[in-house]
Amino acid sequence: MRSLSTVEKAIDVLFAVAEEEMGVGVTEIARRLQYKKSTVHQVLVSLREKGLLEQDALTKVYRLGPRIVLLSKAYFQRLRLTRNVLPILAKLRDLSSETVVLNMRSGNAVIIVAQVESHHQVRRVAEIGASIPLYEGSAGKVVLAFLSEPERTLILRDVRRNVTSSPPNQISDFVRNLEKELLDIRKKGYAMNLAADERDAHFMSAPIFDSFDQVIGCISISGPSNRFTEPRVRKQIQPILQCANEISQTYGSSIVLPIY
Repeated sequence: MRSLSTVEKAIDVLFAVAEEEMGVGVTEIARRLQYKKSTVHQVLVSLREKGLLEQDALTKVYRLGPRIVLLSKAYFQRLRLTRNVLPILAKLRDLSSETVVLNMRSGNAVIIVAQVESHHQVRRVAEIGASIPLYEGSAGKVVLAFLSEPERTLILRDVRRNVTSSPPNQISDFVRNLEKELLDIRKKGYAMNLAADERDAHFMSAPIFDSFDQVIGCISISGPSNRFTEPRVRKQIQPILQCANEISQTYGSSIVLPIY
């Protein structure tokens, strides 16, 4: 029997991590793959340094990292995105007259993977590949709201630990208010982020699900707040929920967001 190359072992380790949504540790990977712990640890460190994996600072488990999206981007755009999803994004753009973005979850963030720009001369243009923390904005919060309760709890714990620039009581208030907001988002099926400054943008997002009925990302509408006003944002509730359902169906999901 030939020995496995370093590249083959790295691929095996990467797939082992990918199979565990909540993350997995060195010992479990070594047991499952029947590799030495030292070998697994070396591979994990290399993959983490390249951004393909990320490690929880507290539990030390590994999860897929944000640069994974770069590996799948070309295939995703060529196949399912181009054929099935982009026409739905374009339809929502035409209904709202504003820029529509597709965000996919990666770890504790969502990453912008595609957009269909508004036809207006003044419009919001997103940066493909940019990431948004799950506790920020309508895109991050709508994904966080629809994660499983155990995973949502882990992420909120990370928020408490990582937001160190504020006093502990302010962090507790932030997380408590965020939990209330997430509950409201789950009830409604969508999230809105209305800018306080008229020079900024208004956002609206709805979740999309895969064949396991797990949230994998969201679609968002955004536009200048002086044109995409709050009344106009609210008029897009039905269209964005309908389009989110259509995209989820292309991924084989049985979840249907209620449309008001």
